Amino acid sequence: MGSFLLVCAGLMFKFSWGYGYYEKYGPGPGLFPLWISGGLMLLSVFYILESLKERSSSFDKIFPTGRELAYMITVVVSISLFILIIDFAGYIIAATIMLVILFWRDYKWYWGLSISIVTALCLYLVFQVFLKIPLPQGIFGA
Repeated sequence: MGSFLLVCAGLMFKFSWGYGYYEKYGPGPGLFPLWISGGLMLLSVFYILESLKERSSSFDKIFPTGRELAYMITVVVSISLFILIIDFAGYIIAATIMLVILFWRDYKWYWGLSISIVTALCLYLVFQVFLKIPLPQGIFGA
């Protein structure tokens, strides 16, 4: 995991040099990603060194089983479904479906559906209306 994090941070570090580090009026768009990815690379090296020192963990002890594994699979499936249907269904519907899938085990169906709809609508209002960040509308326009 530490190696994967190091590679991702290294790629972010490399790509952040393509943005201006400092501009006429102050810090440029490359300042924040450069420092964050540099710090992430340093932390991942520390993580790799720490994990090499311990070596007492086996894959069976680290990987989740039972309920935790089922929840992890549910998260991956719901996010994958969200990505697949967002262009077709739109943000509100896709986010509601994703959240319902995430909440189906922990809440009764009507609470899970209610929380999902309210959360999707609130996020839509914040990003689409207040921040003017366009979100996918889908064929239904929502």
